Amino acid sequence: MSRLRWLGAPTIMPNRPTPDAATRESRFRVALLYCIALKLVLLTAGCGNSSSALSKSTDGGGGTGGGRQTGSAGGHGQSDGATTSCGGPGDVCATGASCCAGVCDPTSKICGVAGPACLGSGATCSQPTECCTNVCASGKCGATLCVPNGQKCSSGSECCSSNCSAGSCAALTTTGCGTLGNTCGAGSNCCSGNCQAGRCASSGATCSSLGDICFKPTDCCSGLCTVSAGMTAGTCTAIATTGAGQCMIDGQSCSGGTNCCSRLCVPTSTGGHICQVAQGCRVVGDICSKDTDCCGGPVGGPGSGNVMCVLDTGTTPPIGRCRNPLSCNPAGDVCGGTGTGQVNARQDCCACAPPKFDCCKPDSNGVHRCFGTPAGTTTCKTGYTGVAPCCIAAGQQCSFASECCGGTPCVPDSKGTLRCLPPAGTGPTCVASGGVCTSPSDCCAGLTCNISGGAAQGVCGAAPPPPPAPGQPPPDGSAPACSTSGQSCASDSQCCYGACHPPGGGTCAAGQNCTCYAVIP
Repeated sequence: MSRLRWLGAPTIMPNRPTPDAATRESRFRVALLYCIALKLVLLTAGCGNSSSALSKSTDGGGGTGGGRQTGSAGGHGQSDGATTSCGGPGDVCATGASCCAGVCDPTSKICGVAGPACLGSGATCSQPTECCTNVCASGKCGATLCVPNGQKCSSGSECCSSNCSAGSCAALTTTGCGTLGNTCGAGSNCCSGNCQAGRCASSGATCSSLGDICFKPTDCCSGLCTVSAGMTAGTCTAIATTGAGQCMIDGQSCSGGTNCCSRLCVPTSTGGHICQVAQGCRVVGDICSKDTDCCGGPVGGPGSGNVMCVLDTGTTPPIGRCRNPLSCNPAGDVCGGTGTGQVNARQDCCACAPPKFDCCKPDSNGVHRCFGTPAGTTTCKTGYTGVAPCCIAAGQQCSFASECCGGTPCVPDSKGTLRCLPPAGTGPTCVASGGVCTSPSDCCAGLTCNISGGAAQGVCGAAPPPPPAPGQPPPDGSAPACSTSGQSCASDSQCCYGACHPPGGGTCAAGQNCTCYAVIP
């Protein structure tokens, strides 16, 4: 079934004395004046016009609700008490930059709710979530937004849930979070953690979070879609394994990094926040299909063989999670770090000379990881640094990019073995469109890594530009593409979000191999 699971007395008010005529007249005048004043306020604020741009306060849902984010991480949604104007789902738009969720249907020109690479109305589709409006009827994307739960419908294709029951759109499950396109009051109401102008919008990941709508296993970050008998749509469900803990997998919606497997929660172009996809080998708790997908799998290097992929026996083809190491932390595994930015993880890095935490450093994505140590040398006290002699040469096996000389991407070869890419002749070394990647940080600026749910690698492809910062005009298309988390930069201004950091963190200086990243505590 390709990892698709099927589940078959009223309150009595006390009596009160009847007011006299004068009292009734006085109350009437007060009520009338109140109504007139309220109407004037509403007219001034532009309320009651569902097609106008919305000026709204953020919801305070840990960075996942409506409104543009004004903190250093950029994007939308983090509550700071500020208000901003942007188009809500269904509002008229020219580009995604004018929409709260950063998505504008390219054909019908209305703000959408689906992911940033969604299809416009009239485009050929196979499922609703491919379309900006979350509507796919008779193989074509719809021009109007999907109908939320509880409202009238004549067919499932109209509904955000793809479920029309007794003439009304119905939820896919009786409990849980709101799925894509449904109404919300805060980010915490949505499976995506992203409530934009009263509708649940995409988290901005290339896969869907737990509880959100799905049609096939690869729709889900977990790689598992559970569909009830007789239904066409289901919800993303968690992999059932042991030994991996309960951390949130890469791509899952988040409000902070503490519970992410990568320990890093980052903003996206839709206003959502997701657990950072760690580059190279998969960290403990992340999705895998074989031991060699995991950091510390039987691939050589410090801690090789300490980690295995524990499979969910109820899935076909098999999928599981990287379990906790059997002893020390292998190269590439998440670790605690020291000082500013340290996270809740141990730091017993294999093959590192004491103190072991010296080899625990942030990689180019900002994820604290154990760096491997070159065999037979005492020069590299803190493990690989990306600079000779403490780096892995082009073509050699690696765990993640920051170990490679010059920080070049560590990507799978034709046999699936992770190897350092040779440096480019000029400019930063990155994976071009169509090339294999393990994380968006492997791809050249302006591209993202499209990874299907449950997979350990993907393909670099086009990504839409992020919306402008509050108070800034939409981009005119002439500016160069910005760098997303983990991609190369020389200054903060080149980053879509966050700041430009050298290896190990800090402020980028001339000549350093710097990358962009933003950290949401």
